[in-house]
Amino acid sequence: MAETPEQLRRKLENLASLLDDSDDAIAGKAIASLLEYEDDLGDLPSRLQEDPDPLVRKRAHQLQAAMHFRYHRRMFHRLLQEDEPDFRTGMALLHLLWFDKDNQVDVYGAIDEFIAEIRRREFSTLGEIGFYLRKLGFHAVPETPSRPESFCAGMVLEDCCGADSLLAGMVAAFIDLPGLSVVRCNGKFGLYCGASEVLYALDGWRLSPAPAQEQMEFWDSRMILRFCGSMLFSAAVYSDSFRYILTIAQALSGDRGDGIMKELPYPYGSSR
Repeated sequence: MAETPEQLRRKLENLASLLDDSDDAIAGKAIASLLEYEDDLGDLPSRLQEDPDPLVRKRAHQLQAAMHFRYHRRMFHRLLQEDEPDFRTGMALLHLLWFDKDNQVDVYGAIDEFIAEIRRREFSTLGEIGFYLRKLGFHAVPETPSRPESFCAGMVLEDCCGADSLLAGMVAAFIDLPGLSVVRCNGKFGLYCGASEVLYALDGWRLSPAPAQEQMEFWDSRMILRFCGSMLFSAAVYSDSFRYILTIAQALSGDRGDGIMKELPYPYGSSR
């Protein structure tokens, strides 16, 4: 029989009462149990953060942080289900999946500053775009799991350096030039506008002759976000980080649990 609202309220309050336990294991289990009722917590986390006991406040912040992590994972997976996902949101979520202690307001703020900067001008050719990006100091690095920061918008915008997939996606998403598309040719991402040239980030934003159209892969925003997420998953495996392997895998798959995933190989999953 389903719990009544009053029974559920008492259960949540009882679990919350364990957050002042001196045993971290007991408090950790209480937090995990509260997360199982995430959609029913209401204002309980915020009330706990105002508790006079500093230990309760600390653990309430841990609970709130875990809820934010789970929210970002779900949001990214939901975004990948859309035909035309918002690239600004996708960029921010990619960053927050990896740098999960960063302030999301700061991440979105950095992205919005970049969008405002790049939209101050009107572009009519790929050559003009390339010149402007060189002037801003942006340069690309090859796709590699050894540089996860190159897929994280906050770091990319701070250092003016990122993976060519993300940089090409950013430019195509935020510059209003008819026909501007992201293409992949011979393993490199570039910008194409239906003419005879491609602008490659890895070549210092310089134009190269375009191959035949059948030799070009056209990438939309969903493909780029999924690719960047997959590269972050590879980076987590490369660094042997169970935490990030689980986080990125859940963001890509939509799994809502916090335990091991049977789809992953041992030691990250349940199968050997």
